[in-house]
Amino acid sequence: MCSYAIRETRIGRVVFSLRSPVMGGHSRWKVLTDGNLSSVLPEVFAPPPIVLSGYLQHDVEAIFQKRNPLSWRFMKARKIFVESPDVEHTIVSNKSQVGRRSRLANLVRAVVLDRLWRS
Repeated sequence: MCSYAIRETRIGRVVFSLRSPVMGGHSRWKVLTDGNLSSVLPEVFAPPPIVLSGYLQHDVEAIFQKRNPLSWRFMKARKIFVESPDVEHTIVSNKSQVGRRSRLANLVRAVVLDRLWRS
């Protein structure tokens, strides 16, 4: 549900720490990263945001473990959280997708559509 809201509000970058197929940060539908949505429904969806997973992952894991070691062992055993890809690689690959032209087009589209919807 949050992926749809992120795309509709035209958020440019999504940063989160822990990926979980159970609790979020992972989806079988690629609403957040699907580039075709913006071409099919440009009045609703901007181009996909830069997605940065695994940011401060080890620090967050340490906090979880420190606050409640028993729960953390259970979560690790059940594989509730999965490893994120290399953060540096994610930033580089996603930045190349978002160019200056597309940012300008998004800005113009957002301004025009906001004015049309408000009037």
